[in-house]
Formats: sequence, structure tokens, C-alpha cells
Amino acid sequence: MKEVAEELGVSFLVKNSPKLLDELKKFLINHFGFGDFVFRTRDGEEVGRASNLKTLEEQLAIVPDESILFHSERNHFSNWLKARTEFWLAKHFRPKKAEDYQSVMELRNDLIHNIHHYQEMMQRGIITEFNRENFDPKNSFARIGSGSLGGKARGLGFMNSLISNFDISNMFPGVDIYVPSAVVLATDVFDEYLEENDLFDFAINETNDDEIISRFLLAEKFPSDVILKLIEFLSLIKEPLAIRSSSLLEDSQFQPFAGVYQTYMIPNNDPDLDARLDELLQTIRLVYASTFLQKAKDYLKVTSYRLEEEKMGVIIQKLVGAKHENRFYPDISGVAKSHNFYPIPPQKADDGIALVALGLGKTVVEGGNTVRFCPKYPKHLIQFYSTSDTIQNAQQEFYALNYEGKLYTGQNEIPNCLVEKYPLSIAEKDQTLNLLGSTYSPENEAVYDGISREGSRVVTFAPILKHKAFPLPEVLDLFMSFGTWGMGTQVEIEFAVNLSVPKGERKEFAMLQMRPMVMTREAGHIEFSESDKDEIICQSNKVLGDGVYDNIFDIVVVDREKYDRGKSKEIAIEISNINQKLIAEKKNYILIGVGRWGSLDPWLGIPVTWDQISGASVIVESGFKDFSVTPSQGSHFFHNITSFGIGYFTVDCNTDNCFIDWEWLTKSKAIEEYSFTRHLRFKKPLLTKISGQKNKGVIYKPNFLK
Repeated sequence: MKEVAEELGVSFLVKNSPKLLDELKKFLINHFGFGDFVFRTRDGEEVGRASNLKTLEEQLAIVPDESILFHSERNHFSNWLKARTEFWLAKHFRPKKAEDYQSVMELRNDLIHNIHHYQEMMQRGIITEFNRENFDPKNSFARIGSGSLGGKARGLGFMNSLISNFDISNMFPGVDIYVPSAVVLATDVFDEYLEENDLFDFAINETNDDEIISRFLLAEKFPSDVILKLIEFLSLIKEPLAIRSSSLLEDSQFQPFAGVYQTYMIPNNDPDLDARLDELLQTIRLVYASTFLQKAKDYLKVTSYRLEEEKMGVIIQKLVGAKHENRFYPDISGVAKSHNFYPIPPQKADDGIALVALGLGKTVVEGGNTVRFCPKYPKHLIQFYSTSDTIQNAQQEFYALNYEGKLYTGQNEIPNCLVEKYPLSIAEKDQTLNLLGSTYSPENEAVYDGISREGSRVVTFAPILKHKAFPLPEVLDLFMSFGTWGMGTQVEIEFAVNLSVPKGERKEFAMLQMRPMVMTREAGHIEFSESDKDEIICQSNKVLGDGVYDNIFDIVVVDREKYDRGKSKEIAIEISNINQKLIAEKKNYILIGVGRWGSLDPWLGIPVTWDQISGASVIVESGFKDFSVTPSQGSHFFHNITSFGIGYFTVDCNTDNCFIDWEWLTKSKAIEEYSFTRHLRFKKPLLTKISGQKNKGVIYKPNFLK
């Protein structure tokens, strides 16, 4: 019967064959689509082979027209896809016939387009095990290792699923909304690295940060299977990378660790793959080392966690932006919060707030000058109401990655920071100021939207916020709504926008992070007793937090009369010294100072880091004598204040409702005094009442007993 079967063109098996099972297996593989897709011509000659969707797409671009027609006429593509349970794609191809197309090229392009689109769609929203064959350098999000992904990576995965499930990427014409491609080293890689190099006991007990960094950089052993996958990753992505921490505790719902651990950026452009791999491994080691630096240890002291509970994941992500000569940066970086702690009518707290800047996000997260706007009222820019306010509050410099820099060039060197500061004249030269800039004309004492006339440049985002050159407010409003709905709480997102794209391509809005905001709970119904002004140290109608503090006996205050803006870094060190002593004594305190706490710009305030003031229970921020400074809601510093439930006063005026009794503070006896900072201690508690709901906070003098 074999000859009859061959004449009929059907397969034939002999049931008594000693190799029946093997022959049946080959029959299923060859005719039911379980094996490779073998491209053939009509005479049976093999002209190509594909083992998965990626290689099928590649082969479709090069096989002869005759082969594509042969397989299309027989529904071979849909049959092969069904065997792999790709039913959506198979169903899409099944009704189409070869004669439905005007040419074989049109048929070929349709097959390639649909397979490519399907792969992109399936990659979005899921975190797969990293595989070079399936990893898309534009949209994939994959993992290496089997442990936890950490807090940041969980947030990225959640955003990815939102974008995919609700087709957000196509909601705004001309704008591509996405999460940049990334791989995440899971926490088991961190454990293995520490164990192989015998680092855990040393890192937990060592107090010298330089020693920790040095030991981690010199630790040669790194899991070999991870190195192989990183080599495959680097062979696919040759653009700049951000290497970011993603610890177990980071961005958790009740205790976010914002800005505690390190992020590094590298150009990833060396022609030698080994050199790029070495640079990447060094940055991973540096992120691992940041788990044990003093800043992180001090932070953990004021939480309920132990350092040994913490484990570090690492996100290796494509950096968003474009290359301009030897600089790489996005046009816009920013932070948006779904809850605004300082709403100004017509804004409401739930309308949210966004802070944006030109260049890399260092300006925003470290409290530099930014543009603050409510996405629902983008033209309502209180900081730019007058020309003097605009000049004073507008961004004058930006950050970019040095594309030609080297992070680490020798065994005994401290790693270089490749993120550098540039003046706005460079942004104008790069043409990235076009949609963000305005012009100050000294002759007219006026600020004009755009940069078409002569004058000094300032960053106001007027072309976008006033003239809708890019739908930034609308995109942010959408994400804040989706985020609060999806996470079940108020959220904070970090993002970057690349407007410097080739002509004809979509502009890019990239989501970099989403984390929950820790909202303080109302501490019952707080009543404020009628008190004389001379019974109060501080009173404000701009406060954060809710509660009554009746167990604080210490004040750390920066003397306003002695304060020198040029010495603000020295003042930060003085405060840090007092903070360490008070933490050792387990005493909380009230911190009072001038300017913006935690500011990136030392001329705007005191550039303390979180670990330097981690013992403060109440923080007071006063304006300078000559001008007031708005609080920086976008900074990591500000996020930690709200997360820890710390009472926060802003005092930017001197009225009966808003003041600090500086004279009383100056006359009070100090138990320790530095050049600019004084430590006061009292026998009776400094009763403090704060109600964010009533927009009122009062710190009473120690003899107040009501």
C-alpha cells in the first residue's frame, strides 16, 4: 500500500514496523507543525528553517517568493502556529488567501508585520526569563535568576501590564508610551555573589564606606551563568544603560526607601564587548555595595527592619534619550504625584502635582529648580507669576550623561560619576530647548514664551503647558488615574520624554518607576487651644502630617542670623554630627532651618541627605530673610518625609498665623553649639500638634501645659 499512498500524496506507516514510534514521531513533527517550520519550494527543496516566531519573522524576509506562496496556499503558517498554541495569530492568518494580495511582496510584508506586532504585544506586560532569541531590545522586560525582583522591578512590571492590558501605548497619536527594555538580576544573584566572595559578615559590620566599595569592586567571583546572559544582553543592546537598585524593601507600600541606594549610568558604547561587560559588572557591584553603606544602615535604624533582611535586585535598563555630540539625555525628566500636599485653588489635593526639568532626572529627584504644574491645570504656574519669580525659580542648568566618559578605569580608583552639569546654552545648541524654553528680555523686564528672540534663556515648559506642543499633562493625568486605581493607593511615578527623534517617528514617553505614596492617617480629631503668640515657638498653615507629639525634648536649629548660603554644606555636616549623637541616645528632635531642606542646590537651602537628619520627628523649613523657597515635592528627600510620617512645617511669611520665634530660640541656652547650628534641650516636652486636614501646625514652648 506504500506505493498507493505515495501516489495519493499522503503519509504512510506500517503498524508492524520495529521503528513505528520513531516514524510516528517524525510524522507528527513534519506534518502537524510540532517541529521547525521548514520553508520549501514546490519541488520539495528546503530553502529555510525557523524554530520560533523570531526566526520565522527573519526567514520570511529572505526566503524566495515561490516558498511563501507554496506555504500560504496550504495554510501551513496557521497550522504551525496552532501547534504552538498561538491561536490568535493563527486565526488572523487563516482567512487570508494568497490571491487577496496584489503581490507576493505585499503578502510577505503582511506576514512579517503581524508576527512582529504579535511578539511585541506578547512581550509587554509580562516578566519572562531572559532569552536572547525572544528578547526585544525595544519592549522586553525579562529576569535573570529565580529570587525576588525587588520593589522597583515589581513597579515596572505593573506599569508594563497596565500599558499592555489597556493599550495605553496607542492612546495618544504620535506618542509611543512604553517601559524601556530591561533585565532584572533577581535577589538570589545578590545572595550568590555575597556567598562566593565571603562578603556578608564583612559588609554588615564594616563602617567605612570606602572600604566596603573597595572590597566589592575587588571581589572577582561573579555567577558564571549570569555573566553568560549579560554577554547575550549586551550583544543586543549597545545604547546607554541605567543600572538601578531594586531591593526587597524599596518602593514597598508602607515603607518606601526612596533614593537610599545607588543608580549608575554608563555609555555602553565601547567597541570591545569585554570592556562593556567589565563596566556593567562594576556598576552592579557598586549597587550591591550601596546596600551596606552608612547611609542605608542609618536609614534602617529608624525602621522596624534589620539589615540582614534586605536583599538587592538590580535593574539594567536602556537609558531614555538621544545623543547630542558627546552628551546623552532625554528632553524631559520628571516626577508626578497623584496627591498634592500643597494645592493652590483651583487645584485640589487629588488633582496631583508634576515636577519636570530639562535633561536627566537628577535635577528633579534631588530638589533642584523645576517646573511644577498640576496636570489638570497646566497653565496655572504660580512660580512664574512675575518676571522676578520666573528668573529666580527657573532651571538654569541641566544634567546629561558624558557619552565618552569611562566609569571605572583601574582597580584602585574610585568610580567616576559620568552624569555632568551643563549650561542652557548647550541645550539650545542641541535644539532640546525649543519646546521647553522661554526668553527673558532685560530691556522690557519681561519673559516671552519660546526662544525665537534675543535674551537670556529660562526653562518654563511654556510651549508644552500653554501651547500644547506635546500632550504631557494629559498623559500624566491618565497614568496617575490608572496608577491609583491599580495600586489601590496614591502613587508617585518617574518618567522621561524623548522629543529628539528622527523625522517621521513617534515621540517617546517612557515610564521609569511607579511606587505607592505613604499617606499619613488622621490621628483623631486634633484640637488647637487658644494660645498667646508668646507661648508658641512656631506656627504654620502649610504643614504635612497629622498627630500630636508630646515626647520631644530637643531642638536642632540653624541660627538664622549666622546663616551663610555659601557655607550650607558645612552646616549639613554640623547637623549630621548632632543627629548621630541623638540617634545613639535614642532621642527624637525638632529640626529648624532656613531654605529648602535636602536641596540639590546649596544656594537654595541646606543640602542634607536623609541619613544626616534621620532622627528628626518634626522638621521646620523657613524662608530666607530676602526671599521664600517653595518646598520640593518631587525630591526623594520629600518622599521619605511623607513616608515616615514626619511632621513638616513650611514657614514662608511672618504673620500671626505663620511665624517662628527666632528671638526665643536665640536666647535659649544650647548644650552644644557649632559655627551655625545649635542643639537645645529642655526639661519639659515641646508639645507639637499637626493637622494636615486643617492646614495648621503649632509647636509650643516647653512651659505650655494645656
